[in-house]
Amino acid sequence: MRKKILVTGASGFSGHLISSYLVKKKNKVTNIVYRNIKCKRDKSINLIKKINLNINFDWIVHIAAHHKISDFENNPKVKAKRNVLMVQNLINFSKEKNIKNFIYFSTVDINYSTFPPKKDIYIKSKIFCEKILISALKKNILNKLIILRLPAIVGKQSNENFIKNTLINMKSNKPVNIWNKNSNYNNLIHINDLKRLIFHFISKKYKKRKIIVDCLASKPIKLFNLITFLKQKLKSKSKINFIEKKNKSKKIEYNSINNYKFFNVKKTISLLI
Repeated sequence: MRKKILVTGASGFSGHLISSYLVKKKNKVTNIVYRNIKCKRDKSINLIKKINLNINFDWIVHIAAHHKISDFENNPKVKAKRNVLMVQNLINFSKEKNIKNFIYFSTVDINYSTFPPKKDIYIKSKIFCEKILISALKKNILNKLIILRLPAIVGKQSNENFIKNTLINMKSNKPVNIWNKNSNYNNLIHINDLKRLIFHFISKKYKKRKIIVDCLASKPIKLFNLITFLKQKLKSKSKINFIEKKNKSKKIEYNSINNYKFFNVKKTISLLI
């Protein structure tokens, strides 16, 4: 059945591609864009203010956020507050318009016992957003809440991330520094997989009202083996500097979804080469 879906952050890499995919799947999509209205679906709305939109929806897919490390270099508390305000305003909008289904883009970094200092305030803003969404679920403002705890989202035009930067350096035969070579790595998801996952939740019926998913690539691979594979695949002459560094962060939680399989690490990365 065709769904009416509100997608926030549709100006960005992930939001644009997810919105286009949902339209392709015959859904009626309205985009919240920051600037540059390009089509009838686009609405330029400031989400940190009261949302005045006279349309009812079946689902909200909330992607918009300050999330880059560079976003938090200046006025980090202001950026964190904006992340929270957006969620609070969307909850109020959901209550006003009786919108019962919500997909929220969180971060997989929540699952670690110590947060990287550069990401600390960002992660805490996401934790608080999850809490107020769960509270809205308990109050029956929402009937279904899907929290996607996301690692780096990769694709041909994706934002800067560890794998993308590594590939760029290898293709240019520049030196590459790799820490903790014996650590298992699967801290990424391909945008194609994420598009399908969101459509999966929107189109399938689940009895659970709250679902939290760590969107990590399947079949983790040791960093040493992954970097060796990439160097051979790219025929790169890059010098690889393996640096041992004690990893202070420990994973304390894992949320999987049994009937959905993510791309494995090698397949995810092969789509970028």
